Amino acid sequence: MSYTALSDLTNQENLTHHVCFDEQHTYVSYQQFQHDVQRVCGYLSHQSEVKWALCFDDSYQFAVSFLALAHAGKHIILPGNHQPAALTELSEHFDALLHDDIIQVMPCEHHRHYQTISDNVMSVLSPLELGNIRLTLFTSGSTDTPKPIEKTLQLLSNEIEQLEQLWGDKLDATEIYSTVSHQHIYGLLFRVLWPLCAGRAFSRTNFIYPEQILSHQPEHEKTLICSPALLKRLADHEGYNHYQMVFSSGGPLAIEGADQSEAKLSLRPFEV
Repeated sequence: MSYTALSDLTNQENLTHHVCFDEQHTYVSYQQFQHDVQRVCGYLSHQSEVKWALCFDDSYQFAVSFLALAHAGKHIILPGNHQPAALTELSEHFDALLHDDIIQVMPCEHHRHYQTISDNVMSVLSPLELGNIRLTLFTSGSTDTPKPIEKTLQLLSNEIEQLEQLWGDKLDATEIYSTVSHQHIYGLLFRVLWPLCAGRAFSRTNFIYPEQILSHQPEHEKTLICSPALLKRLADHEGYNHYQMVFSSGGPLAIEGADQSEAKLSLRPFEV
């Protein structure tokens, strides 16, 4: 697979691979992805708000919006929780909200649904100056108020390049499935940005249940981005599936989870 740097991801002219697919395995092309980033960036570039929170269930729409914000020179905010109370608690950190149907109650006055953005204005995309693009994520907030974590896209780009150097040959052209949210750093890197840069198609929806992990049998080789808790729960379900690679992060991986991965998914996971 060819690798494209994050800074040049959306301004290529000769890429023909698939970016993502849905539950029916309907694919979205790179050309459509590029068009959608130009469309959303065209809208965002004409908005005065600087700090935009992203709240998406659909990983494709999230990826388009993430890159569009970057090209529009906005500050990207990723709340880890979509619940209205949690978003209200974090609302001081963002000026506006871009979202899909996962958001029903708006925590701020300025918001926009992804599907309502037209292609009346299309941006011309230049290489990104990654060091100037700011990203704010948040701690889980499981024991306290979520705390902001500041990064630049250059830091993410450095990490993605290391991931590809470590495991790119093993993943090759596998398709990427995930049980974890793109709203957190693990999912952001492993299920969205790394696949985008490496030209690997990713699923735009999550696996939620162990049965999905065990029963899904597409024609292509596949890689699983998973959590320790869900790997451990495989023990309670019948079935077997084969994955090219399995990654685990988001908490310590118990030996039971590693054993279940080997027994049910054909290999032990890489713990990140």
